Amino acid sequence: MLRYKILNTIKTMLREIIQPKTPTYKINIPPEYINQKIEILVRSVEKNNNKKLSTIELIEKTAGILSDKNIDPLEWQKNIRDEWQDRNVISD
Repeated sequence: MLRYKILNTIKTMLREIIQPKTPTYKINIPPEYINQKIEILVRSVEKNNNKKLSTIELIEKTAGILSDKNIDPLEWQKNIRDEWQDRNVISD
């Protein structure tokens, strides 16, 4: 079981990753949480190929992907913006 101190406060977050063998699991609540509202979250930690990537995961996955393409980023951005300017867009 992992315990985390959060922002130098008294609060502690508990996290435990388990692989239950039955639908029932017993947990011990720390004394500092007695008579307080707490959240108990149950979710799978298995990798899901359909999940949305976080920003960091996206950067790690795509960093340097165009480095060998000899593309000037400013020129590319200007061309993309010009393409949108040339479209007939109805505005209010």
